[in-house]
Amino acid sequence: MQKQLNPDLFGTSLPLNKSHNPQSSSQNVVGHERGASLDHILNLDQKVADLRLQLSELKSTLTDFIAHSKMTQTSYQKQFENFANAIKALQSNDVTLQESMQKTLSHQHHKSSEIQAIESKMKEQLDRHQMVLRSYDLKLNQLQEHLNNKEEILIAYQTQLQRLKRA
Repeated sequence: MQKQLNPDLFGTSLPLNKSHNPQSSSQNVVGHERGASLDHILNLDQKVADLRLQLSELKSTLTDFIAHSKMTQTSYQKQFENFANAIKALQSNDVTLQESMQKTLSHQHHKSSEIQAIESKMKEQLDRHQMVLRSYDLKLNQLQEHLNNKEEILIAYQTQLQRLKRA
């Protein structure tokens, strides 16, 4: 029995001799098989060459795709790094601003406390001054009353002195 390739394997159809008649001319079969096998080899050669060309094109396309992917990846990596750096800068600015605001708020609180203390002292001094003024006013009124009393006494003495002079 002779070995034959499956004709469906490479998409070619070879005429097969399906008769099992051992008396057919062996020369005709051998010649037919030799021609078919040469055609078949040439056809396979052509298909292998086509496949190699397709493989080469596929490799080229794949290489281009890989290069493009690497460029895209590098670009995305740079964008990611830029975003990361921008986020770090924003965080740093945020921390600096927060510290600055904290210092300003602390300074303002300190100033406010100082102003309240000064206002409290001023109020105390104004209250003392008011008390001194009231005391002074009271003493002035008492002195005025005392002077008025002395003046009345003086007038009374003058009046009596005048009577004594006349008498």
